[in-house]
Amino acid sequence: MKKNLLQDKRVHEGIAYIKSTFSNTIITISDKQGNCLTWATGGSSGFKGPRRGSAYAAQASAEIVSKKIKDAGINSLVVEVQGFGDGREAAIRGLASHGIRISSVRDSTAVSHGGCKLQKKRRL
Repeated sequence: MKKNLLQDKRVHEGIAYIKSTFSNTIITISDKQGNCLTWATGGSSGFKGPRRGSAYAAQASAEIVSKKIKDAGINSLVVEVQGFGDGREAAIRGLASHGIRISSVRDSTAVSHGGCKLQKKRRL
């Protein structure tokens, strides 16, 4: 049987990983060691198609996650945001509006730089 970390542990602080793409927003809550406690997406909130990537779907996912972690006793989160989607700020606001204290927000979006310059073409 699968072990439910959310019921077994009593943690007060956690980490919220928000991955926001143009087609979906994934919110994952873990403890300080990195063990996943709960998660929600725009699709699991009941949205289909292009509405999954909207800011409203991200806020609805944040509401679902915040209800679950409130029951577990988590009242403070460190937020790590990744991606360029519409649900970045909406997910953070959705968590904060349900009484969860956000201690810091960190953006870990990878920025491509185009790579190294190619070698000059050889002339014969």
